[in-house]
Amino acid sequence: MVESQPNPKQVNPHKKKRSMGFVKMIVMDDLTTNGVNYEVQMGASKEAKVISDNYSSFQKIGEVVETHVHTTIPSKEAHKILPWVHTTISNAKRLLLGVHHSTNKKYLQNYLNEFAYKLNRRNFTSDLFDRMLVAGSSDTWN
Repeated sequence: MVESQPNPKQVNPHKKKRSMGFVKMIVMDDLTTNGVNYEVQMGASKEAKVISDNYSSFQKIGEVVETHVHTTIPSKEAHKILPWVHTTISNAKRLLLGVHHSTNKKYLQNYLNEFAYKLNRRNFTSDLFDRMLVAGSSDTWN
């Protein structure tokens, strides 16, 4: 899940027309409607507007959020309609292939948590080291 807002100030045609907020990445073994709805309910507010493609498991997201827009997205247009989702996924893939080289499924969620943690704090400028120490000491690896 990637939070984004329209960015009407963006006039450069080569840049994304939405600004990115926070990211949440979850390894899902159960990619059914119930599993997707559960994760959306846990990760997004009821007032959220969710934009998704027309994947069958995404059809009933409207039951857990106020607004759900789902459309069939041609693969060549996906980067325009869901720009930050595709950027985030490709950056996570690059991290896993480049830095970690090989990942064990058992630890995949931990790698994604690390990626999302760093990405979500990309604009934090103060006390970053102190925040990392607190986060590192209050959570454990499975």
